[in-house]
Amino acid sequence: MKNLIFLLLSVIILCNKTSFAQIKRFSINTNLANLAAKGPSLSLEYKFSKKWSIQAYASKGEINIGNNYSYKTAILDFKHKIDKQLYTSTYFRYIEKDVYRPYVFHPVISLDNGRDFQGKGISMGQTIGYEVFRNKIYNLDLFAGAGYGGFIKQSGDRNRIGFLDLRIGILTGFNF
Repeated sequence: MKNLIFLLLSVIILCNKTSFAQIKRFSINTNLANLAAKGPSLSLEYKFSKKWSIQAYASKGEINIGNNYSYKTAILDFKHKIDKQLYTSTYFRYIEKDVYRPYVFHPVISLDNGRDFQGKGISMGQTIGYEVFRNKIYNLDLFAGAGYGGFIKQSGDRNRIGFLDLRIGILTGFNF
């Protein structure tokens, strides 16, 4: 996480000499879709031209639908505006996953399917997004994307080679 913030600040310093008129360069956002995962999310975006920006994003959450699934993630997004409201981005993600499937005890049958898993992985992918609203102070974006990743460290009964990385979001925040 510290490395991601350092990388973002380095890019901002290097790109600071680029000039363009009347554009708010920074925006701080949160992903409202992450509220469903009962966790916080925060992103900092820096626009270094009218068409290009870089975004550092971090979140954590927990989803409990049959399994206990928790995660922490850090994402670096490179965004390119296609037109006034439509954009695409390439992203790189670091994720820590922890999946726990509870042990079920019954006097006659014991169920433990051995699918508990912990892993740390990296992935990359592509997103497409739409700026629903943007003014001098406030912004609202919708986005979706997909990618593929691999685990660099894992523990559990089964070794997993890779994973499909899906992203959706309602990104809202303030420009400054």
